[in-house]
Amino acid sequence: MVNFGIVGLGRIGKVHLSNVQRYFTNARVIAACSNENKHEEFLKEHGVNLYFDSLELMLKTPEIDAVIIASPTSFHFEHIHQVAQAKKHIFCEKSFYLQKMFIYPFSWFSFVNFMVYTVHY
Repeated sequence: MVNFGIVGLGRIGKVHLSNVQRYFTNARVIAACSNENKHEEFLKEHGVNLYFDSLELMLKTPEIDAVIIASPTSFHFEHIHQVAQAKKHIFCEKSFYLQKMFIYPFSWFSFVNFMVYTVHY
């Protein structure tokens, strides 16, 4: 079982959370992080009991294996960096920066630490 945390509960964050909970038998979202405190009902409906107002606090949860980054694109670089430093696997829908100087450090960090980092667009 892969336990996910998710950062960002806007439209796409809710889509990703719902899809993991609905379609994957070997994965589940167990924690969520958002700077808005209006998602309690949605999270309860989807079986997510851990809610954080900071990514830093969520990443201290040892049960989390991977993080779905669904925050606004302008935060992707910072969030990917934090998740990589916590040595958690990363799922990020959009590229955060297309410049090599930002991509290579994460690719190398992921390789050295045996992490999976996937970018989808």
